[in-house]
Formats: sequence, C-alpha cells, structure tokens
Amino acid sequence: MARGGSGKRLERKMELLIKRTDELRVALEQFGETTQRGLALIRSGDVSLVEGLATTRAGTARERLNKALDQMETARREVRVAMSDVAVEEGASLSELARALGVSRQLLSRLAISSRAEQT
Repeated sequence: MARGGSGKRLERKMELLIKRTDELRVALEQFGETTQRGLALIRSGDVSLVEGLATTRAGTARERLNKALDQMETARREVRVAMSDVAVEEGASLSELARALGVSRQLLSRLAISSRAEQT
C-alpha cells in the first residue's frame, strides 16, 4: 500500500527504533559485564563495596544504561505515534491499531494528543 509523508516518517522512526534497540543491547551487555566484575570483587573480599564500585566504574555503566533505556523508550513512543498517524490515514481506528499492538486505545490516544501538543 502506498503511503505519503506519514509513512515515510514512520519508516524513519522505525529505523531509529532499531538503532536504539542495538544501542540498548550494547549498554545492557556492558552493564552485565560490569555487574559480573563487581560480583567477583565482592566474592573475593579483597576490596570494600565502595572501592569495588569505583574500580568497576559502576556509576558510568548505570548512566549509560539509563541513557540507552530513555532513548529506547522515546523511540518506541515515537514509533507508536507515527503508527497511529498512518493507521488513521489508512482508515483504521485507534482501537484496531491498539489491538494489533497489544496496547490500550487510551494509551495510543494519550500518545497522539501529547505528540500533537509537542508539535505546536
């Protein structure tokens, strides 16, 4: 089915979502590795908890993970908003889209309203 500007916007948002998913995967792997190193230090008993956290740079790993989670959630939200625009253009209702996505119609409606408010 041919799609106009909303369809292209959806494609861009989905490409960004894929990128954010990859970034989150990397951040999760790094966080897991940091946590494993921290666990090994705790088990060894050679350093205090604070020294272990500093040695593993746990704070930096947490910050990277939080940033990746936030970016992923923002991208996911933007995809849902773009999907709602395309679905409406195609004649579908938000209820139909919500069922297809496994979310509530109210959620899609709130996302669409807040997105439109941000755009003005």
